[in-house]
Amino acid sequence: MQRGSLQEVIAEYVSDGQSIAREGFTHLIPFAADVGFLGAAQIDRFGNLNTTVIGGYGKPKTRLPGAGGAPEIALHAKKIFVVLKQSPRSFVAKLDFCTSAGFLNGNGERAQRAMPGAGPQAVITDLGVLKPAAGSQELTLVARYENVSVDRIRAATGWPLSVADTVDVVAVPTADELRVLRDLHKRTKIAHTGDAGRSRKNPASVASASQVNA
Repeated sequence: MQRGSLQEVIAEYVSDGQSIAREGFTHLIPFAADVGFLGAAQIDRFGNLNTTVIGGYGKPKTRLPGAGGAPEIALHAKKIFVVLKQSPRSFVAKLDFCTSAGFLNGNGERAQRAMPGAGPQAVITDLGVLKPAAGSQELTLVARYENVSVDRIRAATGWPLSVADTVDVVAVPTADELRVLRDLHKRTKIAHTGDAGRSRKNPASVASASQVNA
């Protein structure tokens, strides 16, 4: 389908709020997603993500929140940054389920399938930073935090981790950066508390929103 401008796409749905809730990600992300930030329960060596289930899909050990708009963001965004804690449980050799595509099996497969976005440009963890290697597109350790060894990062990865020839050390955040981050965290917490309070006061609207998003 030939798409018009972003304004034209919004106008098509603006008269129907439910349509926006159901269709918004699919129709607007191709226009709007320059940069996407994603999290996941599992990630593999090519940046593919699982936010659906742990274990078999039919009888999972844990059913996760699901896709939301993540697959569309992963498909269309010009740049993707993945943020998650690093451990063998989350950095796995094989996903239990692939919710959002990274570089698929690497070696240019994403481009071969004509996927428009660039895929994950960096994976930022609590131990360091990984980036896709040129050619193979396999996630490679390029930076670590102070007092975190490469061996520790390898031990927190569920596959034989590739390591760059030179691994940078991420500078300790400045007092100014910490102040900004802590202020953002405080304001986010206040906003989420307000949302939870409104939900308790008006559960009918929450139920209606759940039906729209189902």
